[in-house]
Amino acid sequence: LLPCAGGMVLVSSLFMTRSLDYGAAVAGIWLVFLALPSTLPEQTGLSFILIYVLAVTGFGTLMNRSYIVGSLRLMKARDDFRLLAETDALTGLENRRRFIARLDEVVAEGRPSLLLLLLDADHFKRINDRWGHSVGDQALVRIAEAIRPGDEITASARLGGEEFAVLLESAEAKDQITVLQGFADRLALSTLPVSLSVGAVWLPGETSSASALVAADVQLYAAKEAGRHRIFFQGQMICETLAAQALAG
Repeated sequence: LLPCAGGMVLVSSLFMTRSLDYGAAVAGIWLVFLALPSTLPEQTGLSFILIYVLAVTGFGTLMNRSYIVGSLRLMKARDDFRLLAETDALTGLENRRRFIARLDEVVAEGRPSLLLLLLDADHFKRINDRWGHSVGDQALVRIAEAIRPGDEITASARLGGEEFAVLLESAEAKDQITVLQGFADRLALSTLPVSLSVGAVWLPGETSSASALVAADVQLYAAKEAGRHRIFFQGQMICETLAAQALAG
């Protein structure tokens, strides 16, 4: 039974994800097997037993340590891959795929207090054409900094190019206009290098993420048609989004 106990000690090293748990399991295994009368032949010396126990335990500990380190590395790699798959590389915001998945969840839950905003940088092509794509990238990063989650902003994403999306918390339907005006003030304080056109929809009125995005896009198009740098909601202008236009102009 002594080799059997050693085998159990080694095999258990691959099932314990904490060294303390493995140590407790090893101690239990040895105590049980060494306490059995038939475990050891009469001619077996105490020194041999001690060496055998220490050797097997030491080797098992190394195996357990290697297993834990490998598992932690694997989990970190998985988390890093997930982050890369769900994050826009330039801005650090959620990417389109992750945001739409989040939007699907929100619509399915029927949360009654969220506004969906689509934002588009006005005349952004002028920045790239006049100042180069590196300056354009810096402008996109500045926009991302202004709309990162916090306070009333539940989530934000770069959907692609110069288009962004935001989920905005509004406690009650009657607070929608106030919340949107507060969002415009937030943009103004950010001193962005470009102005933004914004289309907003009240999510409880939408049945799917696709219909919500289409409805918000309609409002965004209306904002651009009305002269840009403003927020449109329910077919009317709520307020302007004041921001510097030095680069775009």
